[in-house]
Amino acid sequence: AQAGKKPNILVIVVDAWRPDHLGLYGYNKPSTPFLDEWAKDSFVFLNMTTNAPWTRPATATLLTGLWPSSHRTQSDRSQLPLDVTTVAQLLRKQGYRTAAVVGNGNAGRVGKLDRGFDDYTDTVNAWKGLPDAGQVYSKALSWLKNKAPSDKPWFLFVFLVDPHDPYHAPPAYEKRWLKGIKGEPRRRAHWEYKNSYPEEERRSMRALYDASIRYTDDQTRLFFAQLKKLGLGSNRATVITADHGEAFGEHGFYLHAYHHLDEFLRIPLLIRSPHWKGSGHVFHATQMADIAPTLLGWAGAPIPKSWPGRDLTQVLAQPVNRQRITLSEYNQFGIRRSAIFDLDTKVILQLPADKEAFLKRIPRTELLPSVNFKEEVVQVYDRQKDPLEMNNLFSKGMSPRAKLLLDRLREYMIAAPKVNKEVKKEDVPEQVLEDLRSLGYVQ
Repeated sequence: AQAGKKPNILVIVVDAWRPDHLGLYGYNKPSTPFLDEWAKDSFVFLNMTTNAPWTRPATATLLTGLWPSSHRTQSDRSQLPLDVTTVAQLLRKQGYRTAAVVGNGNAGRVGKLDRGFDDYTDTVNAWKGLPDAGQVYSKALSWLKNKAPSDKPWFLFVFLVDPHDPYHAPPAYEKRWLKGIKGEPRRRAHWEYKNSYPEEERRSMRALYDASIRYTDDQTRLFFAQLKKLGLGSNRATVITADHGEAFGEHGFYLHAYHHLDEFLRIPLLIRSPHWKGSGHVFHATQMADIAPTLLGWAGAPIPKSWPGRDLTQVLAQPVNRQRITLSEYNQFGIRRSAIFDLDTKVILQLPADKEAFLKRIPRTELLPSVNFKEEVVQVYDRQKDPLEMNNLFSKGMSPRAKLLLDRLREYMIAAPKVNKEVKKEDVPEQVLEDLRSLGYVQ
């Protein structure tokens, strides 16, 4: 249904937020009571994936509509190139006032991801240390009360960081969710090195993670109540999603960043819009790159032909396309590992890593034993018969579809542009460096 008025647009991203820890996606613990209820009148996307398994490239894709190799912002020191246009810039051309409140410095101005925003708040200018959801929402409400225009539409981008490691939540939440777990809880994990943790420690990590999700849900409830008081509900399109998922040892890996298995790539997506009527579960394959064209579609703006994503308004109007291709990319520290997949088949390809580039940033090769410096590494999964991705079919006879996807992925990776020019560490603001250290991105 096409509304006659351009909607205000609110996009909320929750860092490291995997859907199977949310009640609306079937979790059996009370981690998201507010969003469970809110989702009943929303569209809930069941096959939503990110296009990169960590924050900066994933956020850059959300804000540019481009796959990581195209926006070239894939490393912890890369910045969005000047020739890349953001959705904030395009919405501003449509008369929108644009603003962002970003709690993770890795998704902020250090990567030039503030381009196109009239008002921008992140860890450089707002907080000392990483803010919790309440602090981020407080800044967002302040902008809505004091700077949001009444005579034209607005676009507000909000980024929450609470579920990110090191896992923590306010003491009352931790006490509740750690009940019955003995010993000191583990708040951090190694990606893939010496991480055979006892089950009690794994339980404690998941419990702290759930506690942070519940805190985020409670703060979202309060934020939405304030929006209602301000009368900002009737003509507002709302998108709630994550930048990537989080692993808890399902395949021997923890956290995020280096892999393309489903625990890293699957993310929630909830949408309400005055342009859409109805609610319910959406089975279509969707990706982070679909968000920017969807926002432009609501604003009545033309969508750049170079964007690989699609306006979800158009996707929903069509039957489910089981062979719609989605891409996820990782290109950092000399590691080139990407995935190509549809609803039935996933292919993950790691090209031989650049050992010299690797050792410049990672002190020892054994810290990431999955990295291969001599040959390709291929994983192939039947996503319907093997949804947990436990049975690699590469050496057991691939289907014609898998072979086609592998060939396409290899060709794409070889032809893809290199990452954008990187900034020097000394040029990164000290507060951002401190934030990145606390999140495990900088040693």
